[in-house]
Amino acid sequence: MKLIHLTLLAATLPCLAFAQELTVHGNFRHMMHTGETGGTIALDTLTAPSAWGVGALADLRGELVIRDGSVLISRGDDPEARLTPPEAGEEAVILAFGTVADWQSVETPHDMAPDRLSHFIEMQAQSFGLDHEDGFPIRIQGSFPQLVWHVVTGEAPAHGAQGGHGGGHTNSLSGMNLYDEAGATGEIIGVYTGAALEGVASHPDERLHLHFVSADGTRSGHVDEITIPAGAVLLLPAAEQTAAQ
Repeated sequence: MKLIHLTLLAATLPCLAFAQELTVHGNFRHMMHTGETGGTIALDTLTAPSAWGVGALADLRGELVIRDGSVLISRGDDPEARLTPPEAGEEAVILAFGTVADWQSVETPHDMAPDRLSHFIEMQAQSFGLDHEDGFPIRIQGSFPQLVWHVVTGEAPAHGAQGGHGGGHTNSLSGMNLYDEAGATGEIIGVYTGAALEGVASHPDERLHLHFVSADGTRSGHVDEITIPAGAVLLLPAAEQTAAQ
């Protein structure tokens, strides 16, 4: 009953702050079912010290990432997917982030697809004393042998092309710039949603919402396909120092 209660709250409230880790604005499932992509939070005035997170711009005009409190945007009208600060009045349709005062790290023991990574994160969360039911920010550092990512453009996709950020009505509302960069080195910044925010802060039936940031920190977008290699560094919040905004 607790899980159902939390999910229903996520579907009806514009912002959720759970006791331990994540703050979420917007709702993936609602966006997919209704096609509503209007803003849920202003970005140019957002203050989130020590926060890490990911999201998408209102009207699906781009992607966003929060790195140690800095809000950065890759817009769909830039084919290079370069990161810049938000402009006055810009909003997010989806945003999930959490404050992390300190990180703890573990190396991945073997190559992993996202579903295996999700299970690995759950096991590590239990051993580190994190509450994996409500979710938390994550980071992964390494070189990724398979990596496909995109930036939504806010324009209607070309006939027969795939739209971004999940199926339903949003496929007809936004095309995307696609980047196939197998072997790229950089950092994955994202959120593990746990059961409570699956389908709210992530696509339905997925518990990871991941964005790639290039090694030089200048480009970023939403991850579609990825292999996490053996020896990559997975960073999780230190449980005793993790707090929600």
